[in-house]
Amino acid sequence: MGSIINIILSKVGMSIPRPTRPITTKIASNLEANNIIGTGSGIVISNNGYIITNNHVVENGKIFDIRINDKTYKADLIKTDKTNDFAILKINDKAFVNFTKIPFVIKNSTLSIGTKVFTLGFPQTEIQGKGIKLTDGIISSKTGYQDDPVCYQISCPIQPGNSGGPLFDMNGSLVGIVNAGIPGANSVGYSIKSTYLLNFLDIIEGLPELSKVTTLTGKTLSEQSEILTKYCVLITVKN
Repeated sequence: MGSIINIILSKVGMSIPRPTRPITTKIASNLEANNIIGTGSGIVISNNGYIITNNHVVENGKIFDIRINDKTYKADLIKTDKTNDFAILKINDKAFVNFTKIPFVIKNSTLSIGTKVFTLGFPQTEIQGKGIKLTDGIISSKTGYQDDPVCYQISCPIQPGNSGGPLFDMNGSLVGIVNAGIPGANSVGYSIKSTYLLNFLDIIEGLPELSKVTTLTGKTLSEQSEILTKYCVLITVKN
């Protein structure tokens, strides 16, 4: 999971780059000595610490450290969906204090081509550091790689470590979960649609009722990001 592999699909004499998944951060050898096999991003969706990320971020892991607001907590893996590349974790740490509220909603409809969106995540932490990074762009296509209906194609720059991070629209609604990119194509990324996320969440036992009210509508991108970064997490996976 820790490394990025540039997979090439040969077809009719042409080399066609396929999406890299996982796009988790490549781990240096010194971190492998600490049993760290990869890092990714995630988003808190409930006040008691349920977190959504990608299945490929957490697979093969046994220990999950969650870094949020400059604090680190332990988390348990609750359930995965390998088909749609979802995983849900829950913070299980006595030091964790519940959030008062979740300021965003999960969008229950699909977006149109050209809709402005932005991502938040923790790419290439070994190079760029552990501060959260924002990239923005548009919905380039309502389908993903080879017309996959589960995903959007987005123009937001995506890098290793962005896997599992949230995709928001300009109203601050969660509209997708980033899960893939194409090597060398800085303006081609993929995000699983929030409608599929809601279907996954419907089968999670014990999950609190999701937020139905957003406090972000009408705020600038800068104002939204300042609020939303408090709910974005860096996930470190260990074996």
